[in-house]
Amino acid sequence: MNNKVITEAKTTTSQNYLIEQKISRKIVVLEITGEETGYTIQSLKGIDYTFSDPAVIVKTYKVNILLRKIRNDGTIISDENKGYFNVTRDSWYYLGTQKQANKKIIHNDILLNREFIPDTYERNQYTAYWIPNFPRAQIQRVSRKFFDSDGLNAFKLTRFGSSELPAKPLRTDKTIDGKLIDEPRKISNIATEVLIHIGGTYSLLGYEWLGGSYGCFCFIPELNIYSTIEKAKLACIHDDYDDHISNSDWKKICDNILKISFPNKLKIEIHLKEKKGETYVPEEILEE
Repeated sequence: MNNKVITEAKTTTSQNYLIEQKISRKIVVLEITGEETGYTIQSLKGIDYTFSDPAVIVKTYKVNILLRKIRNDGTIISDENKGYFNVTRDSWYYLGTQKQANKKIIHNDILLNREFIPDTYERNQYTAYWIPNFPRAQIQRVSRKFFDSDGLNAFKLTRFGSSELPAKPLRTDKTIDGKLIDEPRKISNIATEVLIHIGGTYSLLGYEWLGGSYGCFCFIPELNIYSTIEKAKLACIHDDYDDHISNSDWKKICDNILKISFPNKLKIEIHLKEKKGETYVPEEILEE
């Protein structure tokens, strides 16, 4: 999607108006901030329970939807806020054995945060590649079946047309048994398939799923964000967390982004800011 030269500078003189057209343009920016907005529940990857989903508590962060006017050299002229939403940034993976998981043993040595962190925050701007049918499209690649669009979207982070992103290496790519983790990186300092996609409790193919990831940013509805760790824990214990399904909220967010971008063929960029606070390390395994 190419950027379209802007034409709104109608209060300037004719000469300045033409100059403004030539030297500036608009883009849509999804700005993933370091601003913490609360706590939520996330699927804990690497283990399975028979009758429930293993889960942990994580922080949520604000994402601004900006209509940005920039000069051709990248200098920002102005930002117009078009809304916001919340995502998780952490992606916890269990390195211990299933036996340890069944006993709910948890400590730093058997937890791996697969969060995507750029190799340097000086290179923190990405072009968004729109995926119109995710995660169903992912299932389709496995099953080779055709599914109607479910209205769920995702936005993949890319650089120069590639999904390979320079990243801070993970602490390890092996479990305590020496086995490779699921979907390990092929190159330790290169992350791939990093997306903003649906999270929380969402519906897909007639089933409800608890969102999690191997290094993506998961959308969380405001109704599933809690002001304290204890409130998030109680929502899980009392089985309240899955009362609100994420699908309709995420669809509204995506529709808003595309409504801003598509009519004028505006490029969508994703800008990732550094976290402002410490990462919360889960202290227990919950069941959702």
